[in-house]
Amino acid sequence: MNNKKLLLVDDDIEFSELLSTYLASEGLEIVVAHDGNEAVAIAQTSTFDVCLLDVMMPKLDGIETLKQLRQTHPNLPVIMLTAKSEPIDRILGLELGADDYIAKPPEPRELLARIKAILRRANQVTAPVVESFEKDKIYWDKQKRIFYINQKPIDLTGIEYEILVVLAENPGAVVPKDTISMQAMHKKLPPFNRSLDVHISNIRKKIMDENVEIKSVRGRGYQLSV
Repeated sequence: MNNKKLLLVDDDIEFSELLSTYLASEGLEIVVAHDGNEAVAIAQTSTFDVCLLDVMMPKLDGIETLKQLRQTHPNLPVIMLTAKSEPIDRILGLELGADDYIAKPPEPRELLARIKAILRRANQVTAPVVESFEKDKIYWDKQKRIFYINQKPIDLTGIEYEILVVLAENPGAVVPKDTISMQAMHKKLPPFNRSLDVHISNIRKKIMDENVEIKSVRGRGYQLSV
């Protein structure tokens, strides 16, 4: 992971120092911000490969910070750090475009695995091939990681792109949730976890004007209908 730059946003100075030391030892370049306003300002002057964003912070909390970051950096992978047991912050974060979340304090190796998975998705290098079906109504560029519907690029986060590609590779078929989670997010979907449902909801909002629909098949999964 050399030369990969990570923005760590957390008001806990001791935690930030410990986490920065560990991640730096794994080859990441770490830049730390201790509140949301500082993070937004730093992001305006530098480019990052991934962001770790704490939910509970003074001045500008993680949710508001994510809103502002998404306005200027729509494709920046963001992992939310949350110490709360309630799922509402996680769901709201996902609805606003967070790619993943992890409970705080995170187990270092699990966090590193999550970061590596996101970086692999964001930096996937393949031959410049455009795959398409249904008379080019839907197609995606694997090298540029851009998804098109009716020749219009759809503004997707990294994880939303991966989910839509999984569905598009199986047009008309019902794809089980576990399959989507493993192929798009590279992790098993825990019981009662709504993260995939929230991502699907976000995608639906972005494609609703394109006469393309993602259908829910109760007890089975999701189906892309064109």
